[in-house]
Amino acid sequence: MKKFNVLILVTALFSLWNIFAQGFVNLNFENATFTPGRFGGTVSATNAIPGWTPYYAGGAANFINSNGVSLGGAMISLEDTNNRQYPQVQGKYFLLLQAGFSGDSSSVSVGQTGQIPLTAQSLVFWGYVSPSVQISFNGNPLTVANIGAGPNIYSIYQADISPYAGQIGELLFTSPYTSVATVAILDNIQFSTTPVPEPGTLALVGLGAVGLGWRWRKRN
Repeated sequence: MKKFNVLILVTALFSLWNIFAQGFVNLNFENATFTPGRFGGTVSATNAIPGWTPYYAGGAANFINSNGVSLGGAMISLEDTNNRQYPQVQGKYFLLLQAGFSGDSSSVSVGQTGQIPLTAQSLVFWGYVSPSVQISFNGNPLTVANIGAGPNIYSIYQADISPYAGQIGELLFTSPYTSVATVAILDNIQFSTTPVPEPGTLALVGLGAVGLGWRWRKRN
């Protein structure tokens, strides 16, 4: 009878784990439920980036920009094919994080709480990140390597996520305030079963090692 009760308890706990252990969603930012305008504006974060929480200066926000252009203020913006600054990364949408840099000392972040897949060895994403951009899981910083060229002028990045496989926590991307503009362009985030190569096999490089100037190039 005791063994039977223990079995019931274990089954119940496992069921609760499945209920609360939610996987990450909308990692390619394609789940927006609104139509961005050519000249931007503000939009509900729930409609723009479902599953994600935006933060301005460390505080959670309800709104972000769409196809935004910053003149120095901190900004989180969902960009699509109508945006006026950047070529597309992958699909229709990508996310832009830009910390304040001219009279605005605010940082910006975007995060999502979920469970890292049990088989995950690395975190991979496409886009561009300035050297000072911070990426963490559950408050633990992730060391990111630029592992190659992505589509258009972007890069492919990889970080070791294996120590946190199966864990629940917040995956957070932060563009902190610095003396220069700090930008993160994020798209096609995924958890991969491919481990990060040993440093002797693939030399780790700093975030955004080259090409800082391209981000200001206007689209034709």
